[in-house]
Amino acid sequence: MEEYMLTDELKPHMEIIREEPPVEMEMGNLLEMIADIFIEEKVDCVFGLTSGHSAVLENSFQHVGIKRVHVRHEQCASFAADAYGRVTRRPGVVLTGDGTAAGYVSAGLGQAYAAQSPLVHLQTCHQSGAYDTNPFFGRFDPACMYKDLVKWVRRLDRPEYVLFELKRAFRSAVTPPTGPVTLALHHMMLMIDAERVQPKYNFTFNYNPGFFPPRKHETQANPALVEEVMKWLTGARQPVIIAGEGVHYDDAVEELNELVALTGIPCHTRRVARGAFSEDNPLNCGGRARGRVFRKADRCLILGLRVAYLENHGDTPYWSHEARYCQVQTCADNINFTLPTEMELIGNMKLVLRQMIDCLKAMGVKKPPEKWNEWRQFVADARAEYWRRAIEMAKPQEGAVPLHPNLLGKQIGEFLREELKDDYILIFDGLTAAGYTTDWVTAVRSGQVLDSGECVGLGHGMGMAIGAGMATDRRVPIVALVGDGGIGAGGMDIETASRWDIPVLFVLFNNGCLGGGAPALSIPGWAATGDVHKDSWMTLDGIRYDEMFKAFDCQGELVEQDKEIKPALKRGMDYVRTKSKPAVVNCFTQPLAVHEIYLTLGIFSFFGHIPWNEIPEMIRGLIIERKLVPPQYLAFCNPSWVEAITQAR
Repeated sequence: MEEYMLTDELKPHMEIIREEPPVEMEMGNLLEMIADIFIEEKVDCVFGLTSGHSAVLENSFQHVGIKRVHVRHEQCASFAADAYGRVTRRPGVVLTGDGTAAGYVSAGLGQAYAAQSPLVHLQTCHQSGAYDTNPFFGRFDPACMYKDLVKWVRRLDRPEYVLFELKRAFRSAVTPPTGPVTLALHHMMLMIDAERVQPKYNFTFNYNPGFFPPRKHETQANPALVEEVMKWLTGARQPVIIAGEGVHYDDAVEELNELVALTGIPCHTRRVARGAFSEDNPLNCGGRARGRVFRKADRCLILGLRVAYLENHGDTPYWSHEARYCQVQTCADNINFTLPTEMELIGNMKLVLRQMIDCLKAMGVKKPPEKWNEWRQFVADARAEYWRRAIEMAKPQEGAVPLHPNLLGKQIGEFLREELKDDYILIFDGLTAAGYTTDWVTAVRSGQVLDSGECVGLGHGMGMAIGAGMATDRRVPIVALVGDGGIGAGGMDIETASRWDIPVLFVLFNNGCLGGGAPALSIPGWAATGDVHKDSWMTLDGIRYDEMFKAFDCQGELVEQDKEIKPALKRGMDYVRTKSKPAVVNCFTQPLAVHEIYLTLGIFSFFGHIPWNEIPEMIRGLIIERKLVPPQYLAFCNPSWVEAITQAR
């Protein structure tokens, strides 16, 4: 029988068995090799809340000098990693354990996905066959839980694939469309020595360590199409540019400014790219004037902005469908199909903008064309008119008690300019705070303003402040504007900010309700108890958050009158800059000040089912006088609304 079991021993794979064992057969520790990838990816900190299963990874990271920011709640960790990714343009890292942590961390993952923030999430989990045995730390499937919250999720039960998928996760997080990626690691392969200590060969399946440093996906557009787009743009009568997150993530701020300076085309920046083209510049058509300008434009160049919920998905009346659009995106996934788009370009924003600039110069464009002088003057006049009207609107609010949130927002904007000289990071975590402050703030650089984006969330301000502080090595002052809902959902992590010496000034818009105007929008006939504190969105009146957070080694300030705003902000910021600790400025604001969303979409979505004659007379008068329900939305309302509104019109 033996003579028939011969084989060709000259084949390469047969030669291997006669040689010394390769280096890969040396023993390796999976935890150490994971840490090696983190070092290669220049990870300097991870965010998380410890668990018995994730602690082994935490310890391994700290052993090689990677800081672990330990939070009070897992949502804070994911919000922090989101902000870290936006500020640094590198993946923020979240590490969470099993059980309830899986649900808590999802809030920040969803926000990062909507904002296209680069993020890597490591989650420990039970073995895949334990769904019906009530496994330790709870019964959940990461692949199902996270699949709609991240770019992709992989559940790994065996150690052979961990390094390959981890390296792939870091690459994918910064590849357009950028965003979060989750790896769910079976905890036993991290905790059992026989699993985590094996020949290196077993861990390097499909991956060779040391040859794949961090890289970004960078492509140019077709030069012929770039030339066609530039001819299209220069043929406009009233062109406008709008830039978004792609310009920020691709580090194309310098090129954007060069393009605007060369052409003189008005420009507006949004999302994390707000300020990429300074709002000080007279060509910036943002703020309150943006609606008037965009409705007048005939051609619009969109640069790296994913037009979605906060842009009304590209629909009217926010966008003119009389105008025509060219969308330049980092990837085809970000193209909006609502806007009447004539041209498309796909590529890295930095490279494509450089192509555009070179093409324009080759076409003979050396300075802003004079034919757009009147258009530029229209934009400047619109800006000036809206500022004048805004200042006039704020004057009657002076001296009012409680503070009107609009006047508070105005003074915050002035303070940021006068005291901080525009050197700060601003975080919005409050519906009233954002609505009444955003247009008073002048952003002058990309990454300066952070918010919850399309998620319209609350409670993210504390985590994002921590993430931004770590991303800037705590050298840049941070101002977080927080509402009652935000402080309730995430306020305990102000202690984390204090423990990690984050230089953050928390300004609380304390109106005693989770949404501006709750008392005014209460419907007595549809109340269960007759107590507005129980039947509406209100909280207890006059909560002294400034006193509460002194226990966390924070400076506390109370503001009740407008003359107290700037002095309190100054004392708080002095403490922040001197101690590198948080300060909390608690501002009592008018609970009857209604956020604009409630006087538009909120009216019919919250109350449209209630018969017209049961709506309070004041609200009925507002609906009629201000035409708060557009005709196309009457279909959502009780038939009695249709009759009453139609008669009034």
